Amino acid sequence: MDKLRKKVFWVIFLILTIFTTSVFAAYNVQQYNRERVETVRNFTQIERFDKDEKSKIFFESAEGYKSTPPRMPDEKDIMKNIRYMDNVVYTVYLDDDNSISEIVNHSSDETTDEEIEEIAKTILEEGRDR
Repeated sequence: MDKLRKKVFWVIFLILTIFTTSVFAAYNVQQYNRERVETVRNFTQIERFDKDEKSKIFFESAEGYKSTPPRMPDEKDIMKNIRYMDNVVYTVYLDDDNSISEIVNHSSDETTDEEIEEIAKTILEEGRDR
């Protein structure tokens, strides 16, 4: 009876371990793919912006078309200008008198509603100063 109890314990332990490991692995793969897609999207936007700016410089000038294209920067210069950016979106609903009525946090970080309210008040004050 004792052997059977040990075998049942180890089988249940093994099933739970495999299930937990597979859920953890699936979650990590999903998060990795999301981050990878976001990074690729950011780099694509950077490349598009860079190409648009170069074509404007090449084709538009006060004298008409330029005869020579601009010089390509060195790789050190390119890497110096690359910035990795992340954005966090908060939705803040305002009343008729511009007071905050509701806060919706769309981020996955641990920012509290009080911190978001302070950020929103700062932005509102900057908007009034203009």
